[in-house]
Amino acid sequence: MSIEIDKKIFDQFFNENKHLLSYKPKEYGIDEKNFIEWINNYTTPELKSLASLFRKYTRYVSYSEYVNKIASICADIRSKSIEYDTIILLVNNLMDKSNFWVALLHYSFLQDIITNIVVNNLENYTPKNKDEKILGIICDDASYSGVQFILNMGSIPKYMDILISIPYMSTKAKKRITFNEKNIYITKQTEEFKTFGQYIQNDFIGTKKAIDVANEYKITTNLHTIFFNHKLADMVSIYQLVYIFGTSFLPSSSPYFNYKNLSLIKGCSLEHHKENWDIAKEKRKVDVDVQKLVGIDDMCPFPFYKSFVYTYKTNQITNIENLYSNTVNIYDIGLM
Repeated sequence: MSIEIDKKIFDQFFNENKHLLSYKPKEYGIDEKNFIEWINNYTTPELKSLASLFRKYTRYVSYSEYVNKIASICADIRSKSIEYDTIILLVNNLMDKSNFWVALLHYSFLQDIITNIVVNNLENYTPKNKDEKILGIICDDASYSGVQFILNMGSIPKYMDILISIPYMSTKAKKRITFNEKNIYITKQTEEFKTFGQYIQNDFIGTKKAIDVANEYKITTNLHTIFFNHKLADMVSIYQLVYIFGTSFLPSSSPYFNYKNLSLIKGCSLEHHKENWDIAKEKRKVDVDVQKLVGIDDMCPFPFYKSFVYTYKTNQITNIENLYSNTVNIYDIGLM
């Protein structure tokens, strides 16, 4: 169900909370010293070379780079806004999600041109008249497979254009999200990233193709090698345990790696997770997010947006539903 929040109410909420967007988080990075040690923990020359390629394709996105990317995207949206009568920003109902924080960042740059705020999905949004030109903006912080984003997006009305604003997106997600949809566009500033296997397709280790070496050692190559200041994705998206604990990308039974406790993320100490190491090691073949095993304060990188305390009229709120009392339910006014 589409629920539209009154723009004046949302503006009041935003103006009361926009100071949170000035929060300056701790900066992290790639720990080059530990990475060298990690590479040398492999016991064959081929694996050391493959691990060096893993470092080559590891990408860290800082907080400032991330926010600047959104600013650039919003500048482009602003230049195109003149083509539309109505510009809708879609926001998540759950305020501790990264896409809610990202939607607020967009709003900080586009508050004066966004005309409508809709919660959860655009399925039931009805135009005011048949000639109305509508742009719906759907945000997320990053997309790896694209599956979760599509499920959250819901069905898209054919009578509006949809701009997908995801600053960083995998090759697979980009294809999946835009598949056969002529009214769905992805911002041109979106940076596309690949899986480790896609990156090494054209690399060689001696006379062998790097991807063949990876397959020979039964290495999972369909995960991504990117992480962000604000968030470390789960194990089905990236090499989470490799980055957190410095584990091997080899199967757990492989004898070609000498494990030593270290983190490949600069600024992250194993103290954040050491009590969960046995659990993590046990579940490494299972779909598990190691960071969910600890409290928010112990996550590293720290997902600071989850710690934000939002208020409306000085009262703390944890869900956009707290603003619903003065909103418009599309079904209630007989538009559907």
